[in-house]
Amino acid sequence: MSDGKNRLEFTSMDEMTINISAFRLLYIYKLLSQAVELSIQDLNTHLINHPLIDRAVTSETLNKYIHTLRLFGCKIERLENQNQVFFRLSDHPLKPELSLLEMNALKNIAEILQQQPLSIYANQFSKLVPRLAVLPDAPDSWLLNAFEVTLQSGLSQEDYQVVKQFQKYCFEGQVLEIRHLNHDHTMEVKRIEPRQVIYEKKSLYLSGKDPLTHKKVRYALTQILSHRQLPHRVQSQPVKVSVTFKLTGRLAASYRPYPGESIVSNEEGLTITHVTDEVDVLIRRLLKYGPSCQILSPESARKEMLNQIEHLLEKMREDLDILTEVFLSKEQTDGSRHKWAYYYDSPQTMDDVAAD
Repeated sequence: MSDGKNRLEFTSMDEMTINISAFRLLYIYKLLSQAVELSIQDLNTHLINHPLIDRAVTSETLNKYIHTLRLFGCKIERLENQNQVFFRLSDHPLKPELSLLEMNALKNIAEILQQQPLSIYANQFSKLVPRLAVLPDAPDSWLLNAFEVTLQSGLSQEDYQVVKQFQKYCFEGQVLEIRHLNHDHTMEVKRIEPRQVIYEKKSLYLSGKDPLTHKKVRYALTQILSHRQLPHRVQSQPVKVSVTFKLTGRLAASYRPYPGESIVSNEEGLTITHVTDEVDVLIRRLLKYGPSCQILSPESARKEMLNQIEHLLEKMREDLDILTEVFLSKEQTDGSRHKWAYYYDSPQTMDDVAAD
């Protein structure tokens, strides 16, 4: 293979010559069609890593490629964020036209998605399909407005407006300062670079990055007491953290690794390394493993695990105090102590109480 100024030549059983500019153009088209958006730096990284290209292009050359794709019929948006330029392919001509049977199949999928209130998949579905296939000139609302339908079906009008407002903040890309209500009922001022509003386990969260720690965070919308936009733009992507934890006992024997986890087995059990940009989500999963799980590193994750355990213990103590007060109340059963209260502070068994 020889790399000339304007062509690539391959010598094999079938000799062929490829115009390098055309090859770059088609490869950029492929990259844009596979991603939501790409920066100039992202595109050049892919070009450098491709074995047949192995070089970056200038911004001027890249803009010429983008202009050529637009002439071909591609709708490519040019976005600017924090002195960076991004390109987003919203429509392109090389898409199949769907038959009536295929359209009905998509409609059935959309109806299933709408049965899940606030399903994030409905939003992904409504954005994905127009990029893959040609739709009718007047598509039904089941496709283009799938996420909006699920939002309105699962929320009150007031909550729906709150969601739309936070979605607007995510789109505008400015840092938010929020007053957040913690689990212990204390209020704390936090900052977040908002990315998206997500729905998980019947709760709405604002997901984004902490601009101080560069870690991914999420806050329940119901816990955000107030908020305001700051004159700072969203910066880089969240930093991924490598968390190492140990599993022992029967859990170690039956554990199924999550994607991307590396595992080392020894006599004591399993030592697992999990790389994530949402440490708090990982910790919530590890808490379910109880005493069979121990976080080894980093120290920040160990402290967060300890804080979560202390919070759960405090919650259990509060619940126990309430139960004790109910059990020992003298206002039950005609002013006398309830049988369960008597059982609570005596050595009797349940059978003995039932016999009374």
